[in-house]
Amino acid sequence: MACKNINITSEEVTKWHCKLFPEEYDMFYDSILESNLRAQGINPMSKEYIERVNKRRRSLGFSDFNVNGENGNTRAFVLRMLKQGKEGKLIAYLNKYKEGCGS
Repeated sequence: MACKNINITSEEVTKWHCKLFPEEYDMFYDSILESNLRAQGINPMSKEYIERVNKRRRSLGFSDFNVNGENGNTRAFVLRMLKQGKEGKLIAYLNKYKEGCGS
């Protein structure tokens, strides 16, 4: 698998990662209560959101979201896809699931 562009910036990876795995950024918007729940290992998000997130993650080959941070190397996945020139696949994932930071 040849790398199309080895000059992928950290900002570009973060942009794609945030769009594909927004649940890994939810903590930045937590209230004090939500933060306290996460500290106890409890996901403060709604059951529907958790189910939707986990379905998407499984379809991409990752385990269910864990609020304690053990979530597979999703960032490396994004970097690998970008280096392999598979932006089109990332776009297809985004279109299929319609979630992400700022969406």
